[in-house]
Amino acid sequence: MLKINKNFIIILFLAAITFLYTSILFGSNQLALTSDSSFHFSRVEEIYHNLRGHHLLTFIASYTFNHTGVGNFLFYPTVFLYPWAFLRFYFNPISAFFICMAFFYLAP
Repeated sequence: MLKINKNFIIILFLAAITFLYTSILFGSNQLALTSDSSFHFSRVEEIYHNLRGHHLLTFIASYTFNHTGVGNFLFYPTVFLYPWAFLRFYFNPISAFFICMAFFYLAP
């Protein structure tokens, strides 16, 4: 019984930290870009545009990357970007990013 309560307290603590961290970032409505993040944000935008056009899989970037048809989806895994792209249907890009990261922080 004590172990279940201890685990529950740990999970509750981690959920509270995640909520606090995400709500602060969500409220700022700003992102701190690193050298690689703009590349991945463009990849999510490409997936979002393809999903909006009823194409489930993305192979060549024709909307982003200056419309050059970059084939980076052939070399980088995209499975973890799809939840973020689906959130783009309901939220702006920054909010979708923070919500997606909160889900990943809480994932077991």
